[in-house]
Amino acid sequence: MHHDNAHIAPLVGVLARNLPHLLCFNLNTADIRGEGTGRQILPLGAGTKDLRVLYVLCESAYRGPIGILNNNGEDTEARLLDNLDGVHWLVQKIDGKPLGPMPQYRTHLVQ
Repeated sequence: MHHDNAHIAPLVGVLARNLPHLLCFNLNTADIRGEGTGRQILPLGAGTKDLRVLYVLCESAYRGPIGILNNNGEDTEARLLDNLDGVHWLVQKIDGKPLGPMPQYRTHLVQ
């Protein structure tokens, strides 16, 4: 989902068609028109469509590795921890639990 924020809506079909060829699914934040609003490189959980992407991925037949990207020049360890915090936060909702407070990111101020 790197630089593909405009294709979130048809993700179910795209993922199904590409499953036989998919080696890894890389996650990046997911904001529609993120490039036009300066919201294309955020930690997971800060994007407006991150939960939707995770739902689609969990409901698909994909069972391979999942990568998390860091291409913004932020401290790699801090951004990885932010992304992991965001994924764990979103998984609460996928597991049917209420979302607690949004993570306190180390590399990003939530607006």
